[in-house]
Amino acid sequence: MASFRWTNPQPSNARVSDLRSQLEEDFRSFKTNRRRAAEKVNVGVKRPKVNVHYTYDASGKRVKKGNYSRRPSTKSRSVIEGGSHAHEHYYEDVDAVSDGVQTELQDDNQMEATLQDLRNSLVSIPHSSTHTKTWNERTEQVNQSWESHRSAIFESVISLMAMPPGAKCSICDDSAVIRCHECCGISYLCALCDQDVHFWHPLHDREYWNGEYYSFIPPTLSPDSVTGNLIDVDRQISPNALDICVRCGNNNLKTKYFNSKRIVVTMRGRYELDDVILYCDVCNSEVFVEGFWPGSVERHSHYLFDEDVFLFFDLLQKFSPGLSTSSFLHTLEQFSSMKSRTSRINNVTFSRAFQEWRYCRYEISKIKKCPQFHCPACDDVQHSVHIDGNRKLYRFSKVQRGQQESYYSGDFIVKDSVVDSHLEKLGYFSGVQSDGSGMCGTTRWKAAKAASKTMPN
Repeated sequence: MASFRWTNPQPSNARVSDLRSQLEEDFRSFKTNRRRAAEKVNVGVKRPKVNVHYTYDASGKRVKKGNYSRRPSTKSRSVIEGGSHAHEHYYEDVDAVSDGVQTELQDDNQMEATLQDLRNSLVSIPHSSTHTKTWNERTEQVNQSWESHRSAIFESVISLMAMPPGAKCSICDDSAVIRCHECCGISYLCALCDQDVHFWHPLHDREYWNGEYYSFIPPTLSPDSVTGNLIDVDRQISPNALDICVRCGNNNLKTKYFNSKRIVVTMRGRYELDDVILYCDVCNSEVFVEGFWPGSVERHSHYLFDEDVFLFFDLLQKFSPGLSTSSFLHTLEQFSSMKSRTSRINNVTFSRAFQEWRYCRYEISKIKKCPQFHCPACDDVQHSVHIDGNRKLYRFSKVQRGQQESYYSGDFIVKDSVVDSHLEKLGYFSGVQSDGSGMCGTTRWKAAKAASKTMPN
């Protein structure tokens, strides 16, 4: 029979210990079951008798001697004198093992040989004590790993901050002066290729090699192909790829240029590009850029917000309720400053555009028949809840800012006119007295009045 051996990778020490214990237990159970199967007795059928030899050891304990052998069906007892102990021969009636049991024993012999091979293989594997590391030991191991690789990582980062010797443009093999990590498959560019490639990708953060180190440059600057100095170039947000008005279907759109800059806000901060728009003279409206949300709708919007910014901020508010809009915008502004771009983002413009975008998403979700009334505070897996119900409920009625209708009018809070109409049908106002008091039986009682001056409906 072929011997059993482990193939790479070898099992762990814990696994070997478990296999060894399980194999020992299975081996003992197998031998016990085999012995019981061999000793099964069928009383109802006469079988040839088997001679069983017993003897006594030095302690006087009766032990079995020899194997089973077929004997005539007789019963006798003889005592052989000799030595210090007497040997007794008993001939007992024992049922022989049936043909099926013998076949089973043959299969068991093969199984026993297989288990023995497995047992020998496990014994040959070196056994070592397993030790589960504590949290302190694991933390210390991680710290040591970082310390051992820290210098190598630092040297790699320093080497990547320099222009590789003989770096060529990825497109024309000219000397590279621009590095862009956002261009797929294009890391180094010359001056001409940079202007051609990033005319269609103005929102890429590029790095310019000034002879000593890399420095970030804004989208509207690019090195001159002759002198190598930075010059102003035209950069604009990519218009709608269809070049068609989605409202009226007009495909004869006109281009308008403005002397000002258009501010585009993405997850990488603020960008300043040339202010160029597509205008439809049929429906007399500006064609929106796909994937961007306007900052205003009066005349012309100089602000454009990437919708991913609104989506990220909306999710951030749900999972970090304490985060304010100012803190979020300060983060984007700081990111812009690190990339050598103008950083200021208008808080009021962002807040109003974000509210309009979220309400538009709400209307779209109603069309899609998405579930609306999901409360994170009342859910089975509660997100958060505040004990002060008046938190951030500003008193706009006391400030002279005009009256603004709610975006979700009647969806979450029923209008006062509807509530008053329903109470009037119930006769709620019929018992209200002019002096504000109420009747309790035949007497007037202040606590029984139907309306409250301090807590109106």
